[in-house]
Amino acid sequence: MAAAGAGLLAVAVRTPQLALPLVLGALAAALYVLPACGVRIKDLPAVKTLYPPLILAAAILGPNSWLVGSFPSPYLIAWCYLFLLMNVWLFDLRDIEGDRTAGVRTLAVLVGPAWSRGLLFGVAFVAMLMGFTLGTHYHSAAPIAASVVALGYTKERTWLYYELVVDGILLLPLLMLE
Repeated sequence: MAAAGAGLLAVAVRTPQLALPLVLGALAAALYVLPACGVRIKDLPAVKTLYPPLILAAAILGPNSWLVGSFPSPYLIAWCYLFLLMNVWLFDLRDIEGDRTAGVRTLAVLVGPAWSRGLLFGVAFVAMLMGFTLGTHYHSAAPIAASVVALGYTKERTWLYYELVVDGILLLPLLMLE
């Protein structure tokens, strides 16, 4: 926490315009993990899957938008959220047994692996279609890759597979920039 605070302070001193978005982001992250009235937000059903992509999308799109004074379209925000949701859900699918044992009610736990795969494919398909309309090919490549990972999910996959492949999907948009 101290390191995060020091980092926020350093950015705020160097780029004061980013202080408010960074503080709001830190607050949103703290609300996710710290108990309020004895309950953590992440312990509510499905919130562990649905909340982090929202915060990550805000962290990705927010600071630049704040600096240039132009906010992204709701369509781009929705695409970013769906793309990040796939990543979080794939990791929840990987850890479904551990989450179930610990009583963590992720979407993967709530709907099971078969439904998760199907729903992930649906989310990836929607994100892919949205990507085509956003005007650049890379917006569609990452959801396609995520759907391949979701459909290929098995218990035999190693943690390294998910670390490289699932997290690697997040790099596709960067690798495909022209």
